[in-house]
Amino acid sequence: KLEKDINRKPILGIISDTSFYLGTDIRIFEPVLREVSAFSSLFSKIYWLGYGHNKKYPDNSTNELPNNLILIPVSPSGGSNLFEKIKTLLNLPIYFYNIISIIMKSEIIHSRGPSIPSIITIFISFIFPQKKYWHKYAGNWKMGSTTTSYRLNRFLFSLKIPGKVFVSHKSADDPNHIIQIENPCLTEKEYKENSKIGGIKFFDNDIHLCYVGRFDDGKGIHELIEVLNRNKIDKYISTFHFAGFDLDDGEISKKVKDSNLQIFFHGLINRRKLNKIYSKAHFIILPSASEGFPKVLAEAASFGCIPIIPKIDSILIHMSELNNNAIELKSTGERSILETINSLPNRKNIYLEISNNLRNYSELFTYEKFNRKIEEHFIA
Repeated sequence: KLEKDINRKPILGIISDTSFYLGTDIRIFEPVLREVSAFSSLFSKIYWLGYGHNKKYPDNSTNELPNNLILIPVSPSGGSNLFEKIKTLLNLPIYFYNIISIIMKSEIIHSRGPSIPSIITIFISFIFPQKKYWHKYAGNWKMGSTTTSYRLNRFLFSLKIPGKVFVSHKSADDPNHIIQIENPCLTEKEYKENSKIGGIKFFDNDIHLCYVGRFDDGKGIHELIEVLNRNKIDKYISTFHFAGFDLDDGEISKKVKDSNLQIFFHGLINRRKLNKIYSKAHFIILPSASEGFPKVLAEAASFGCIPIIPKIDSILIHMSELNNNAIELKSTGERSILETINSLPNRKNIYLEISNNLRNYSELFTYEKFNRKIEEHFIA
């Protein structure tokens, strides 16, 4: 047993819906792989279940896998139409078999929710309560969702289940097994290098804005595009960068071709290219109706990039006007977005201080700090 040999590193099992792009050159969704790679040294071996895809990998994936990683790809599930629901049901026995197999081989089990595999892991944990369970919930912990798996994941995590749940924002009425931990996205070395770049930014003119995220309903991206399409933006703003989604047929870029700004659509890009946008950008806007705490805000903050954010508790606990490290939208409607963007030149004198506050605050989001929490709760 682990307790009898304190020098032996434990075996970890990861249960997730993370995308594995299969082929001769296996690649994994980069933001998640970066996190796993960062804590991989804490374990002797890692079994990782995720969704295997036999399609071309996107640019925001990477093949830099740790040596102690053993991938277990399963067929993807999820969706709203009848065919996709039937496919999910057919996949369940395979999920159960593989998850039980991983749990039996591992001393610590790490589920990543909200996802169907995460839900299954919670149910199975009652059969193997002697194992150590580390659940991570990446959604908005307090807000509801139209997605069944989000609601069910949250409901189960709120019960007295084996293990502990990591969330980005814990409320006073949450049970003791819910633990607030900042969602990591930077190495200490990256934090220092990014902070140096952010330290030479000025907010006098030629201002760059960016949006980084999916092109989904509820993210505010449709409203943002309409704002740029229909309205004249103050000349204080010169450039807008979009990243994080495919353009497909180019209809999005056609909508803003007559805007008075320079607008660049970068598509799905890797972290290296994303850092180039952060290094140029003065503001990152996130007009979502619902969010957890997105990693992109912490990534951008390390470059002194000021977030323009909605009034959502899971974000405001980290970044807000009260904390002097954000600009808050009155609402996520088009009018509020336009008014906020066009009012930016009125507050030039406060941006250097806000930017400096953000660079200091982003140190909380290092992998090294996160690893120490993993050791404290599951390994020590």
